[in-house]
Amino acid sequence: MKVLTLDNALFSRKCVELRELVAADGFDYDAVVAIASGGVYVARAFMDGNPRHNECFEVDCRRTGTDVKKRRLSKVVGALPRWTADLLRIAESRIYEVKRRFSSSHLKHVELPGILVDYLCEKPRKLLIIDDAVDSGVTLASVVKAIAAAGVDSQVRTAVITVTTGSPLINADYALYRDATLVRFPWSLDS
Repeated sequence: MKVLTLDNALFSRKCVELRELVAADGFDYDAVVAIASGGVYVARAFMDGNPRHNECFEVDCRRTGTDVKKRRLSKVVGALPRWTADLLRIAESRIYEVKRRFSSSHLKHVELPGILVDYLCEKPRKLLIIDDAVDSGVTLASVVKAIAAAGVDSQVRTAVITVTTGSPLINADYALYRDATLVRFPWSLDS
């Protein structure tokens, strides 16, 4: 495993690379669905400078414990030397991988915003769901399932910066990294 640190400029370039990856595949989406909170940052940078696709909806589906981790660890982790933070990040990823192997991956209930449901019901849509990373895949799979349940013949594809595990519940259609690269984003606790 390796850790890649993205400052704001490199993060913006990676989002453009992701947009180019989708464009090269020829997927002409009608709208973006951004998964809060990391996916919202990626979606904004992904769509920046691309006025043709300006429809973006936000969906909240965070991993349990994310808010607790932010409150308790933000000051401590942010003060650690980079190499120590990298080791902790790798250890956390390995712990999640082991936990996922020994527990059932239950999809989460996702409440789609009413405006998105209305949008999906107007006519068949092509949606691009964007998140920052796929770890277990539960979040991405939960959002895909919720959209499938609400949409009328919607075609859905998914895009992320990185897939951190070898066998997530759902794999992204588009990803810049699929080699267990852990990304330290500009908004990460240890950035």
